[in-house]
Amino acid sequence: PVGLNCGSICGAGFDQGTVVSLSPEPGPGAEFAGWSGACSGTGACTVTLSADVAVTASFKPIERVAPIPPNESLRILAISVSGEGSGTITSEPGGIECGTPCSNAYAPGSRVTLSATPDRESRFAGWSGCDSVAADRCTVTLGSSRTVGASFAEAKPKQECKKKKGAKAGKCKGAKKAKSKKAKSKKKGKGKR
Repeated sequence: PVGLNCGSICGAGFDQGTVVSLSPEPGPGAEFAGWSGACSGTGACTVTLSADVAVTASFKPIERVAPIPPNESLRILAISVSGEGSGTITSEPGGIECGTPCSNAYAPGSRVTLSATPDRESRFAGWSGCDSVAADRCTVTLGSSRTVGASFAEAKPKQECKKKKGAKAGKCKGAKKAKSKKAKSKKKGKGKR
């Protein structure tokens, strides 16, 4: 039912059991941020008045990207990829998603976070040229054009070992075969003498 129309604190009286639906209407340059109190989230707010209730609607200013002045050019963030392994580099904000050298242009002063994801059988080896590094993430602020390096390495292959009765644990097939061949060559040499 009609009864509330305000931009700040207000209230109205309704009969007990009345179902009231509230709708947010952001003003110019603002957007709805969410409900609190008897409602939550950013969807529709409907309350059944079995007692006095309070609902708060929150609004926030719309974030606008400042236009780039005509006398300022974009900053280039270039990615170099090296190493024996392989993987993918992605960025936030978007624009970069590659596994080979690539680049993208951003507004001056942009803060870009890069993430490295190694392919199967590879591992991420490290960054170079970052302002800060946290695990597989690299952050740079583009006061000027920058180059960031990402390195991937091959994952270490697992050695296949076979345990035999009476053999020492931890020795692998390759080592045993080499030892066996060496022993045979020694025996052959003794026979010729």
